[in-house]
Amino acid sequence: MKVILIILMLLIPTWCYADGNELLKRCGLFVSYIDSDEPDVFLSGEMMFCSGFMQGITNMNLLYQQVLKSDAEFCLPEWGISSSYAARIVVKHLRDHPEELHRNEFVLAIWALRVAFPCKKGG
Repeated sequence: MKVILIILMLLIPTWCYADGNELLKRCGLFVSYIDSDEPDVFLSGEMMFCSGFMQGITNMNLLYQQVLKSDAEFCLPEWGISSSYAARIVVKHLRDHPEELHRNEFVLAIWALRVAFPCKKGG
């Protein structure tokens, strides 16, 4: 049993890991789509991934922030933000910090949103 767990622990990161380059590509496409005036363009799987990824991160953070009353990673307005706005923030941050693109996409997205929506300490 331990051998199976060790093998899974070694393999799972390769299945699940995507870096900032992938996130910038996917969310860059999504932001371009949002800004496009072409109604004929359809959302690709990569754009839908970005939208869902942003929604998942922001909704989970709102859960921590409002319902669980624990330390959130960032502090959104109480009504939240759209996935397209979150994507726009993340894309700008990634473009401003290309030296960090080798890092995990989740870590980078959290970092970008934390910079954009810092939590007030002690309040």
